[in-house]
Amino acid sequence: MYNWVPQADAVNDSNPYAIPETPAGNPLMTLPRYWSPDARANIDTVRAIGEEAAQYAQQNKAVELEYYDIVCAPTYGPLPVNP
Repeated sequence: MYNWVPQADAVNDSNPYAIPETPAGNPLMTLPRYWSPDARANIDTVRAIGEEAAQYAQQNKAVELEYYDIVCAPTYGPLPVNP
């Protein structure tokens, strides 16, 4: 499912498969792809995107854990605690 997330903010009649789901640019939804010969030239971009995604996840961790406790835990149980 690599790179399956549509990157669209609005409906575009010329590209009906680009279904708007979330604002493009959300670091969790951005999956960069490069040809292997271009990897060296673009590795810093990929690292920056990864760092932005990690910061975003850390900022929202408490909210997401609370959501899990309210919505998912009754069905799937509590998240395991790592020692």
